[in-house]
Amino acid sequence: MGSCVSFSKCKKGKDADPGVPQTEVIPFSWETRKTNLNMDDFVLKDKENETIWKLPGSVNGQQFVIRNCTHCLVYLLDHVNSVTFDDCKECKLATGPIVGSISVRDCVDCTLVVAASQFRMRDCTSMDVLLYCPTQPCIESSSQIGFGCYQLFYDSIEDHFNQCQFDIWNNSWYNIYDFTPSKQSSEPNWCYLPYNFNLDLCFNIKCLPEQLTRHKLSFDPGLSQIPKTSGFSHYNTDTCFVLILQNLNDAKTFLLKLLLLNKDTG
Repeated sequence: MGSCVSFSKCKKGKDADPGVPQTEVIPFSWETRKTNLNMDDFVLKDKENETIWKLPGSVNGQQFVIRNCTHCLVYLLDHVNSVTFDDCKECKLATGPIVGSISVRDCVDCTLVVAASQFRMRDCTSMDVLLYCPTQPCIESSSQIGFGCYQLFYDSIEDHFNQCQFDIWNNSWYNIYDFTPSKQSSEPNWCYLPYNFNLDLCFNIKCLPEQLTRHKLSFDPGLSQIPKTSGFSHYNTDTCFVLILQNLNDAKTFLLKLLLLNKDTG
């Protein structure tokens, strides 16, 4: 014997069969995404001699592209999905946490203050990077690259780091891997920046526009979301101090007070 099975589309509202229980239709995630995003808002290209900023809530986890800019100051004070920084010259970039990667390619004479899960640099020359990165940063076909510890504060940065689920104590900014070490010189393609590298001077902090000062933007190590660390023992020192605190908030409070005390005493 054969069997006959009939399928019919579910009916809703007035057309629904009153004898059949109605099931709520749950939309897929991509059906509920905002469709009014203008992707041009997340691209900077062909800019010159400009100061450009994105304030908290304006990027909101989107990808961001910066390309072919010259002598620009760029501030991304938000959490970001990923950042591409290509073909830029004499630019300065400061970002909130990047949950994915930042890719830096074909750039010259730039300063970056960036926090990302992954850091990749290729074909760059004469760059200064103040970095937070929980994984090993990598460079390739690049030279004269200086690395230091990420130092940045603005009023929403703690919330943004929490959204990215970054552990502020897990920072491997100093553990650089060079895919293409120099074969003609004993000097490495990268070095450590001075411990007291002056970001205020670099970013001309005294001339910030009001839109940025309103969000309490600062490069002061005493305010930074990320504790300032020296990495491997490359700075001259004769002392070592180890303290273990079980509570994260207690550790942050103690460290900030210690940094402020050190600043006051010179």
